[in-house]
Amino acid sequence: RAMLTVGWFCALRSANLVAIRREHVRLIRRAEGELIDDIEKPDGLILHLPRSKTDQLGEGRDVAVVAQDDETVCPVRALATYFESVPFNTNDLIFPVSERTVSRLVKRFVSNAEHGHKTMREIEACTSCADTARRFGSHSLRRGVETKMAQAGVGERRLMRHGGWKDERVARGYMDDALLFENNPTEGLAAKRST
Repeated sequence: RAMLTVGWFCALRSANLVAIRREHVRLIRRAEGELIDDIEKPDGLILHLPRSKTDQLGEGRDVAVVAQDDETVCPVRALATYFESVPFNTNDLIFPVSERTVSRLVKRFVSNAEHGHKTMREIEACTSCADTARRFGSHSLRRGVETKMAQAGVGERRLMRHGGWKDERVARGYMDDALLFENNPTEGLAAKRST
């Protein structure tokens, strides 16, 4: 659970998600303008990405996420619990899996849980689950959070900063689908005739 929520809320590419080391994550509490490390009662997290696809100079960047009211999907609380249960050294990968595993986990997550599939083969053999799973992969985490934020009215600049996009055209590719029907110019063009 921690891996998928961190990937979604931080808008991460799978390559970045599987490369996170313990030293890259700070669980923090915000108090009077200060950021205090606090693994017991954090209200946010800061993830340092030392490099990414668009970071040609290798400067790195930080992604901040605020703790969510719904604990079942909160990446801050999920990481705090995870760090308490698993001892990590500073340089340890926190999610030591492959990018392919991330994609498989996403596909399993979006498949119908009531069908009780235990393997990817079972998902692929199920007509309804296979159709759904084909539309999702590891990049769906990144696309999903940006879509949700665009629908919530988060401005383009803030979306670009959060997702690490430098090119507006690329960022808009993530947002455009989410906003197709927002303020759509065809709405109400052919008003229903009164009888």
